[in-house]
Amino acid sequence: MGNRRLHFGETIAFAKRAPRRSDSPRPRQPTKSAPPERVQLSRLADLGFHWDRHARRATVEPHSRKKVDTVTLSEAVSVLRILDCKELDLSSCHSLQNVDGLKELRALTSLYLRGCPKISAGDIQALKVALTKAKIESSNY
Repeated sequence: MGNRRLHFGETIAFAKRAPRRSDSPRPRQPTKSAPPERVQLSRLADLGFHWDRHARRATVEPHSRKKVDTVTLSEAVSVLRILDCKELDLSSCHSLQNVDGLKELRALTSLYLRGCPKISAGDIQALKVALTKAKIESSNY
């Protein structure tokens, strides 16, 4: 056909081209967002915890120990359960009173509650019953 001009009312018949690879249906790509673990780690850091992913250990940051309370701990427990936390160090958290939420962390093998004066011995005993695999260290026996 070449490069000739079309006149009014004239149509061009296009040959059907072979489909290119890019035309084939592709599986839907997930949207670009942070990996789920990164989101959880960010939430944990915002709550004042440091996460060691190799040891699967969470520790309260020294500057956050005064502000970790029951509400903060309950928010952290949901994240720690997702991350499959094995060790948790809540030492010197002076505001912490209620540790019932820790019973959800069935994977815990070590729990450190030294220097938490507001946690009662009864609460610690209840944790020992619920978390049979965990070694619980506390100064409040």
